Amino acid sequence: MCAGPPEWDLVPELMGCVRYGRPVAGYQRLVDAYGFDPRTWEGLPTMARVHALNVLTVVLPLLGTNPGMRAEWRRRIAALRDGVATGPWTSYRYTV
Repeated sequence: MCAGPPEWDLVPELMGCVRYGRPVAGYQRLVDAYGFDPRTWEGLPTMARVHALNVLTVVLPLLGTNPGMRAEWRRRIAALRDGVATGPWTSYRYTV
């Protein structure tokens, strides 16, 4: 159990809907349970970029040995640089 800002839980789930096309209905149930919806929160753009940066950097150690991931990684970096806040992103293709 932990306590912290609801944004840390909700923004990644929201980005799952925005970037990966997950159903919004499940997200809405989560928002209803939390009693907070970051879609109307002024800090959402910043937190969404922090989340995107985290998703981009976590795979850096794998890019050198997994060329299948590079194209998606490059696409995501370009979206972040260009300020594109909506998807779609696809799952990284892991190759050995």
